[in-house]
Amino acid sequence: MTTACIIGTLVPAVASGPVTYTSGTGTYHSPAGHTSLKVELYGPGGGGSGGDSGGAGAGGSGGGSGAYNINTFTVTAGASFVWTVGNVGVGGTSPSPGTAATATTAVYSLTTYSAGGGGAGAIDDGTPGSGGTNSNGGTGSLSGNAGTTASGNNGGGGGNGVGPSGGTGGANGASGNGSAGNSYGGGGAGAHKAFNGGNGGGGAVTFTPL
Repeated sequence: MTTACIIGTLVPAVASGPVTYTSGTGTYHSPAGHTSLKVELYGPGGGGSGGDSGGAGAGGSGGGSGAYNINTFTVTAGASFVWTVGNVGVGGTSPSPGTAATATTAVYSLTTYSAGGGGAGAIDDGTPGSGGTNSNGGTGSLSGNAGTTASGNNGGGGGNGVGPSGGTGGANGASGNGSAGNSYGGGGAGAHKAFNGGNGGGGAVTFTPL
C-alpha cells in the first residue's frame, strides 16, 4: 500500500480516489498505476476585524478569502509532493483588527505552487481584507475575493471562497460578533462596535490520481 507521511506519522494514501488534507504539513507520494495527478490548493480565509469601542464608524471590516490553485502533473509512481496547509486568519478582539492567513503550498520538482491566504479586515470602517493570490497556478486557478467594508457601527462580511469547494464568507456583525468564514477559504466577518471579529475558514490540499 502506498503511504503519505504527515509529520512523521504514516497514513494510507488512497490510490483510486482523492486524498484531502486540511491541516499540517507532510509528503504525498503518487501511487502506482497512474500517470497524472491533479493537485488543488485552497488558501485559508483572513480574519475579520473587531469593532472599535469609540463613537460612530466603529465597525470592523471583513477578511478576504483564500485563493484556489489547480494544476495537473505528469507523474511516475512515488513522485513526491511536499505540502503545507496554511493557517487561518484570526478574528480581531475588540478593538483590534484581524490577522492575515498564510498560504497553502505544494512543492514538486523544486517548484513551489501556492494559494495565498486572505488578508485581514481593518477597524473603524477601514479597508477590508484582500483576496489571496496564486503562484504558479494552472488553468482554472482563481484569486480570492476581498471582504466588505464595515458601514457605520456594523461589521463587514467576509469574502466568499473560490474554487469548486470554496466556502462562503462569514455574515457581517450587524449587532454582535462577526461570524467565522466557512471552509474552504471563506473570510471571517467583521464585528459590530465593541464586539469581536470572526476567524477565516480553513484551507486544504487535495491530490487526485488520474
